[in-house]
Amino acid sequence: MENFRREHKELNYLDSWGQSTVESLLEAYQYRNDLNIIASGGIKNALDIVKCIALGAKAVGVAGPILHSVLKKW
Repeated sequence: MENFRREHKELNYLDSWGQSTVESLLEAYQYRNDLNIIASGGIKNALDIVKCIALGAKAVGVAGPILHSVLKKW
């Protein structure tokens, strides 16, 4: 994801590193009643938010779409 924001794409070595938001939520699901899980990363619309909540998230971060809309206006 970071390379989409960079002109020179210098972080290619991270392409296969990490987990998706869904994978993280699935791994954390058993702790949903003990922790306040916040989902973020790749959330693009209301359906993504509903899916995150169904997978145990108590809150969802949606900075990407908001920042993109602000950048388009400037």
